[in-house]
Amino acid sequence: MGCNDDVCDIFPEENGAIDYIYVITIMTKVEEMVSSSGKKMGIPDFGDSRAIGYYYTYDDARDAVMSNLYDMWETIYDYALIEKVAPGVFNGASADDRSLFKYNRDKDKYEPIEEPKILNHIYGIGIG
Repeated sequence: MGCNDDVCDIFPEENGAIDYIYVITIMTKVEEMVSSSGKKMGIPDFGDSRAIGYYYTYDDARDAVMSNLYDMWETIYDYALIEKVAPGVFNGASADDRSLFKYNRDKDKYEPIEEPKILNHIYGIGIG
């Protein structure tokens, strides 16, 4: 399958093959889940979250997140995550293939942060 000029301008893949997409997920929190009795559960709690889109390059995804494109913060989504995901099913990203950001209200933008340890063994947070 070849590509004509109109399709090639929109889709960067060559002959229909895409190695990875970079999925952006926004979340209200990233912390350890706590039971009603106050016991730490050992699993993450993301609060409200949703995957809002993807890009074909990490740089494009990072630029969209860091600039708070289209006000993805929406006054509640204090965290944004970029995951490098291969085509297929159950292809979630490991810690090496994702970046976490926290919203800075004073600067009106997301900034990169270190992942909390609770995410160390979690794969496929937003998709996969």
